[in-house]
Amino acid sequence: MQTPTLDIKGISLRPFSLADTPAMQKHFANWNVVKSIGGIPWPYPADGARSYIERRLKDSVEKEIYFWGVFQKQHPKELVGTIEYRFFDDEKENRGFWLSEAHWGKGIMTDAVSKTQDFVFFELDKPHLLVRSLCTNAASKAVKEKTGARIIGKSIGSYHGGKKDEDVWEITLPSWAVARNNLC
Repeated sequence: MQTPTLDIKGISLRPFSLADTPAMQKHFANWNVVKSIGGIPWPYPADGARSYIERRLKDSVEKEIYFWGVFQKQHPKELVGTIEYRFFDDEKENRGFWLSEAHWGKGIMTDAVSKTQDFVFFELDKPHLLVRSLCTNAASKAVKEKTGARIIGKSIGSYHGGKKDEDVWEITLPSWAVARNNLC
């Protein structure tokens, strides 16, 4: 199944493309965005966004992966974040996301996760998701809690500055159903 375009409130979620490279490079190459995401080089390379998008486009042909760019409807060509779901054996988690610092605190990522989790649970019929986040990332924790995740364990992840504690979360269809009702 291909990644569909999804709309909710003031945002549009659509598969990103190479045309979105400049906006991604502009918004993602920010220490405040990158510091809580494992495996991202810093300083962020000048071709980082292009390499990432090319890799995801290739992955979408070979693996079960769904990825969206986050766009505000008043600026429909300006990618301000991404969210992706990965369902293949060599991944230790199913979902990752980031949002431009200028858009933090507005509920955008909670809305994006809500809409995409509907797709994952109701269209793809997935029974659960595993997600991870740096223990100190309060904003990511808040999104997870609002969208039905519960901590099921701890792990050590590779982040800037070395190995750091991370939370391992699970979202199930029943936990999403309860959270979804609370968000309405």
